[in-house]
Amino acid sequence: MALGLTGFCSCSNAQSGKAKTQEKSKAATCSHCGKTSCSKDCSAGASTTKTLPSCSLNENEFAEHSDTLSKTIFSKAKAITPLKTGYDIVFNEPKEFLLQLVEMVNFERSCCSGFTWALVFDPNNGATHLQVYGSKNVKDEMRNAFKSFGIDHLVK
Repeated sequence: MALGLTGFCSCSNAQSGKAKTQEKSKAATCSHCGKTSCSKDCSAGASTTKTLPSCSLNENEFAEHSDTLSKTIFSKAKAITPLKTGYDIVFNEPKEFLLQLVEMVNFERSCCSGFTWALVFDPNNGATHLQVYGSKNVKDEMRNAFKSFGIDHLVK
């Protein structure tokens, strides 16, 4: 939720796994300092402005990623329930949707490495729950991500 929850991967399915990994690594590190999180001393300057504090994507990368996620993964969210230190996002999609969720989580783990991710499956191929939680600031960051995805109205 780059949580960044942003990140839900927009990579082409035609790419090899190695190419996807390299592309994700590049997106998650600064081209100026090589770190996943820039300090004030980084020469990238304004281009490393962060939309969410724990997200390593810069403002432009975040905006692009957020747009992709809002049109793909999060356009399918049915409900969002607050947890103690995060949120439970519910999807009622066919089981094939799991592959998209796993790909998104793998990307998010690199750009929002401080978040904890869990997938929970209801019995009899029922709903799929994406749970994201972590530090005390996670809920605020996620709430901002939900706003950027246009799904903050789903929070119960």
